[in-house]
Amino acid sequence: MVLIPRSMASPQPLPPSRRLHHIGLEVPPEDYEPERRRLAGLGFELRSGEHPFMPVDAFYLDDPDGNEVEIATWRG
Repeated sequence: MVLIPRSMASPQPLPPSRRLHHIGLEVPPEDYEPERRRLAGLGFELRSGEHPFMPVDAFYLDDPDGNEVEIATWRG
């Protein structure tokens, strides 16, 4: 996991309560779809994500505290 602070002076600043852009978690390819279904089944609103510069599949959700979490896996 890599935590990268996002400048509050950026063109699209985050609300004052959120200091990080997002938290990224990697899952094995075989766990990606089951985890996506599990989180959707728990009622999380999932957003798709694309990384034109990296060969990964990813989706995003907000945790109960409002932090953006990315779930990603490398494409095979």
